[in-house]
Amino acid sequence: MTAFSVLWLVTRLAFWLVVIGFMLFVFFAAVMSLRDARNRGQLTAALKLFGYPTLAIGYTLDFMAQMTLAVAIFAELPPRRWFTPTWSFKVLGRTFDFGWLRLPAVESTVSERTKRLQLTGTGWRQARAIWWRTNVLGPLDTSGGHS
Repeated sequence: MTAFSVLWLVTRLAFWLVVIGFMLFVFFAAVMSLRDARNRGQLTAALKLFGYPTLAIGYTLDFMAQMTLAVAIFAELPPRRWFTPTWSFKVLGRTFDFGWLRLPAVESTVSERTKRLQLTGTGWRQARAIWWRTNVLGPLDTSGGHS
């Protein structure tokens, strides 16, 4: 692999990280606006028609950003924990329980990571998480959940 191809690859990766970050910001702003409309009781059927796909795309982008952009920003992989589900359901009178499963649980959103780092992080990661929540996420969240 030549130096040119490595530079081209790094440049392309950086470009897509910036694009994902920008799109995530736009969708975060849209989702927070939709949540505010719902809280005011003004979420109409037309807003739901456009809002639910916006929410799905935004969550997908948030997950992608959590696994790529946030890894670069905070220089750490998302911590992985295990959880035992409490799902059970009945079909034709039989109960199916999934308590025997152990499934991986990862922080799926950038908000979860920044909240964890704000509360339990140390040093520059905690400072960066506080800055991120104060300057980027907090002003768009009128409920105070990101401050």
